[in-house]
Amino acid sequence: MSIHRRAFVASFGALAAGGSAARAQTFPTQPVHVVVPFPPGGGTDALARAIQDRLQQALGQTVIIDNKGGAGGNLAHEFVAKVTPDGHTVLFSSNNQMLYPYLVARLGYDPAAFVSIGFVAKQESVFVGSADAPWADRFAGRVGNASERSGRVTIGLLPVPITASSAAPIAEARW
Repeated sequence: MSIHRRAFVASFGALAAGGSAARAQTFPTQPVHVVVPFPPGGGTDALARAIQDRLQQALGQTVIIDNKGGAGGNLAHEFVAKVTPDGHTVLFSSNNQMLYPYLVARLGYDPAAFVSIGFVAKQESVFVGSADAPWADRFAGRVGNASERSGRVTIGLLPVPITASSAAPIAEARW
């Protein structure tokens, strides 16, 4: 990681924490762009907007939410990796960032260029089925039932989140 990115991480983290010594520094000198790798209206966008006001207060500067959806979030990652690392552009990433090297043949950036600045939220994924279906009380029973009904179990997924979309072929292969 470059010295500029390390300096950014240290200063941004201190500023976001609201330290008075950090506020006395000159960073940020311009609005901070928080790039969300998905279109407006989704969960990641909602989380970014939920912390926008407090982040503006902590930084003493305008924070702009900049949605750059496409390629399951990969386009935004590439965009942020290529901007000048002066700390005024950050990525509001999700857990799919770690999957890109395995899902995208030729990344236009080095995933190691990013470091975690802070944790915002945790997402849980669940299986949901009809209450009238013959599911057992335990998850293992549900998977077993699906295995017995190979080719007759339907899985519905949102088209955008790579992690959910990538889980379907794995689940399908096991059922």
